[in-house]
Amino acid sequence: MVSVGDLQLDLTLHALVNDGLMAIFVVTVELEVRREIAIGQLTSWFHALVPVAAAIAGLAASGTAFNTVSNRSSPAYAGQYRLCGPIPTSR
Repeated sequence: MVSVGDLQLDLTLHALVNDGLMAIFVVTVELEVRREIAIGQLTSWFHALVPVAAAIAGLAASGTAFNTVSNRSSPAYAGQYRLCGPIPTSR
């Protein structure tokens, strides 16, 4: 448990380090993408078309692969239609 004043977090040190590093990574990637859109190679739609198409294709391919190999007869799928891929987590 980590506490600062009245704020208490009931997480292990391992979980806090993982979440903190993931937050730093996401912020760094976001700042890099913003810089590329503002002054970099992604300022024109023509140059941004290939990376955007690759990102969409990557999302579609991972979701399709997950839905193809997943066991739809398991109780976890009862009454659900899952059109999503695995959700990456740091835990």
